Amino acid sequence: TGSKLVLNMDTLVSKRTANITSRTYDRLSLYDFDITTPSGLTAKELDLFLQGSGLQGLGAAFIKAELRYGINAAFFVSLAIEESAWGRSGFSRERNNIFGWGAFSSNPNAALWFNSKEECIMTVAKHLREDYIDHRGLKIISSIHPRYASNPGWGQNIMRTMRALASY
Repeated sequence: TGSKLVLNMDTLVSKRTANITSRTYDRLSLYDFDITTPSGLTAKELDLFLQGSGLQGLGAAFIKAELRYGINAAFFVSLAIEESAWGRSGFSRERNNIFGWGAFSSNPNAALWFNSKEECIMTVAKHLREDYIDHRGLKIISSIHPRYASNPGWGQNIMRTMRALASY
């Protein structure tokens, strides 16, 4: 409604799940946002947000990852934007690696190669689900941050992009 995109989780989980309400990311922070919360976004909405970037056309892949692995698409898109500079990074262009997956501050060239950006999205979603959520119980952005990124502003940047997506 209006210029604010309300992220309605009921749309994603359909009528099987009761008592899920609409949310906006304005009320959430990196200390309380659970990345397994369904986004309620559509591939078309994500494609509009990503239009003109190096991530253009990947909306359906992000939604597929959300549905298969339960990783919130708004978080996941924001993570890709943060890690790949909107798909313009060298790893994104040359290796289809939009998350810097496998790279470390001490060894950035260890970043993995993917056949496509879609393959990267599905691979990283699977590993986030298995390694971060299922194995370690890390579902909140602030708890993921120390294991995933060395940039002190990483979590704030993710939330800022999620809010921009919600108001797009």
